[in-house]
Amino acid sequence: MGVRRFCPRCDSADVQRLPENGIAPHPGYECKGCGLAMRPNGSGLAFGAMLALALAMCVGTTLPWFGIPADVERLPLGLPVAAGGVALYCFYQLLRPAPRLAEDSAESV
Repeated sequence: MGVRRFCPRCDSADVQRLPENGIAPHPGYECKGCGLAMRPNGSGLAFGAMLALALAMCVGTTLPWFGIPADVERLPLGLPVAAGGVALYCFYQLLRPAPRLAEDSAESV
């Protein structure tokens, strides 16, 4: 028996895995019934941890710009911009639902 994925919006079983892109090897799923884009199952904790880390990097790398003492010299603008981009991507992924899982009860003959 396998596991089937269902769309949380329309309950369609026609959920297909998205092809890998330049950011992630497994970006998620798409419902062919309603077009809903979904993140991979079980990825919420990973995206939440990456979001927290990226926000901490944004804050930590911009502190010297505001005159707050830090152990580092003024960092280039690219580092907080890149960390901000990662934070936005993670936040967007956390807003997307994950497919609903159900065991496939049909037996193959």
